[in-house]
Formats: sequence, C-alpha cells, structure tokens
Amino acid sequence: MVAVLTSGVKAQGNLKINWVTTLASSTAVTLTEINAGVDLSCYIMADGWAPSIDQARGTTPARLCTTTQFEQFGNSVYSLGDLRYSWGPQSAAASDPLEAWEALVPGTNGYFIERQGLNAVSDSWTAGEFVNIWPVTLGNRLSAGDTTDEFAEFVVTQGVIVTNTVTQKFAITS
Repeated sequence: MVAVLTSGVKAQGNLKINWVTTLASSTAVTLTEINAGVDLSCYIMADGWAPSIDQARGTTPARLCTTTQFEQFGNSVYSLGDLRYSWGPQSAAASDPLEAWEALVPGTNGYFIERQGLNAVSDSWTAGEFVNIWPVTLGNRLSAGDTTDEFAEFVVTQGVIVTNTVTQKFAITS
C-alpha cells in the first residue's frame, strides 16, 4: 500500500479567538454567545497564544511474575501560557486599541472560544463550525514596549490559568 500525502490546513491567519464571560454550559457554545463576546484575533500577538497539554506518565508496579512493566497515563494539565496582545496606552476608552485591554480584566473568569482552520478576518462565526472552549481565569497584566526595535508595539503580557477541562472540537449551535 502506498501512503498518500494529504495537504494540511495552514495555521497562519486561520485562528480566531473570542472572549466571552458567560456561557449557559461550560462545554457548549451558541452563535449568540460568541457574537456577544469580544473578537481578540487581531489583538493577540503570534507568540501570545500558546495552548499546551502536559500529561503525566508512569509505569505499573512491578509484579513477581513478570519482568515487564507497562506505561500508564496520569493527570493532565492544560495551559495557555501568558497571553500577549497589542493595545494603545493613550487611547480613549471604548476605542479599538483598548478593546482587548477593557475586556480582559484581571481576576475575571471566562472562556476563550478558539476556531482553527478558517480565515480569522474574512470568515464570520457560523453555526456548525468546530471550536475549542477554554475555561480560564485572567491574571495580572503588564504593558511594555521594546524601545530598541523600530517596529515594536506596546504589548500587554497577562497570565492565564485554565480552570477546567478544555472542550475540543465542539460544534457551534445556533
């Protein structure tokens, strides 16, 4: 049998993130709930969204009757690392450069709704699309800018902790 090389889906430009503070269910999301949130896709820096999972591994206890031990999976820890997003330090309240800053208040519990594989700018949210739901609590934040880089922007770095199981590949309902 000959292996067939399939083409993948490009990630760059095809990741959309919305922030919502309430969901009727922590494992489901409706189009109405997503549209009531804040689209963070064009605020979050390319290195500022870094989902990961770390799952413990161990081995079964040794038995008298065998010389073989087997691996087992243990607890999992989901993580997003630190969120990094652009903002305008001197911008007026409720203006575009402050939208992410005003929405991502430290200490707030909420959900990041992550859609992969469709254009983040031109493709609106649609019922039936698959998303990942990240239940989180937002930590403190700090604004900084690299004054040695002529192309750098002011960026907020903000801690995020995942507070429950991540719901993966859930279809948006209408």
